[in-house]
Amino acid sequence: MLLVKTDKDINKNIETVEFYLEESEDSTDRIEMLRLIKRGHVFVCYKIDDEFHFVPSRFVGYKDNSIIKHKRNESKDGRITNKALEKIIGKKSYTEKIEKQFLVFCKILGISPDKNKRSYWLFNFNDPTFISHENHLEGKVYLAKHKARERNAKVVAEAKQLFKQKHGHLYCERCGIDMGKVYGYIGKDYIEAHHAIPLSEYNEEHEVKPEDFIMLCPNCHTMIHRLIRQGINPSKLSIRKG
Repeated sequence: MLLVKTDKDINKNIETVEFYLEESEDSTDRIEMLRLIKRGHVFVCYKIDDEFHFVPSRFVGYKDNSIIKHKRNESKDGRITNKALEKIIGKKSYTEKIEKQFLVFCKILGISPDKNKRSYWLFNFNDPTFISHENHLEGKVYLAKHKARERNAKVVAEAKQLFKQKHGHLYCERCGIDMGKVYGYIGKDYIEAHHAIPLSEYNEEHEVKPEDFIMLCPNCHTMIHRLIRQGINPSKLSIRKG
């Protein structure tokens, strides 16, 4: 696998890690990422809204990495990735403050880290997106119980309304399910709005419009995000029309 060469390469891998940590607790990708964090010795440390987050250097050091690629990479070597990261970020450091923040991060994730001697790079994670309710700008990353991307409720609601006006009902554009027909009143008008272009691909603030979204059921929405994280273009999948 190729090594990271730029800040942008590191940012992309951090985005991948954050998406894994958003998944459900029984997600195999999330479980594997927690295992890597638990066992790690060297980390890239970055801030999201004043919260310290950590990603293992051996994962973030390979370009366009993913859990499946990481597992298949039989030649992965932390010494190699450390050299690549040092060229970009500089020297590693260790302070009691950073170590304490790592332990706090692990506690939030519900894991007990191995008793390793750890070192850290401090990295300025560039998340260019943010939320502004007035201009439909969105995407600010935050950590509550776990990190999630804020969605602008107004523009999402508008997208769903326009879709329903056009098609007469809300249904999944991937599998065709109408939640109301399957689950009755409790599922009526339930659908999730998915960005046709992932927020992480925008290099600057983006004014979100209703036409930026496609309608997906929870299952298809989850699977499309998993495809994206594995480097598969979901646009190649068939989309139901009408």
